Amino acid sequence: MKQNPALHWQNALSTADELARSVCGQDLPEDFQADLIGNLNLLEQTLLGLKIQSTDGLLVPGPYIKELLSVLKLNVVTTSKQLQTLHSLKKNSSN
Repeated sequence: MKQNPALHWQNALSTADELARSVCGQDLPEDFQADLIGNLNLLEQTLLGLKIQSTDGLLVPGPYIKELLSVLKLNVVTTSKQLQTLHSLKKNSSN
């Protein structure tokens, strides 16, 4: 990734997103949650350290990376009960 960060940073985030979505609401043990959060923090530090430049002039990678990884960290710690509450709130708000 260091050799060509512009090519790979979005793939790294996509993989992290898939992982975080797959564990959302799974009531993971706290030590496993901490490991996943630690890995997401390491990914954030790595990507921000690469100082990736915008390639399309629209997306500013630094803030986007921080925001997405913050959401992914929330996915990791979301319990099944919290996820059910979110789904019911969404369902009720659409009625």
